[in-house]
Amino acid sequence: MVEFLRSIADNLPEWLPQLLVACGWTLKMTAASFVVAVLGGILVALARRSRFAPLRWAAVVYVEILRGMPALVILFLIYFAL
Repeated sequence: MVEFLRSIADNLPEWLPQLLVACGWTLKMTAASFVVAVLGGILVALARRSRFAPLRWAAVVYVEILRGMPALVILFLIYFAL
């Protein structure tokens, strides 16, 4: 355990710039996914409130299927489908 911590302490000055760049990209991707999720949620909510019955029913089916799936299954579908 001590050797592991020593190797981290020895290499941290070299790794830190890369970690900071990766942290910046992670924050950008998080913000972008939040925007996409909010826009998608607004579109589905508007579809559920629509007076056009096929659109409303499609939104209801979409929501009910996704609510019934475990999050891990959805993550696997996204990972392997993309």
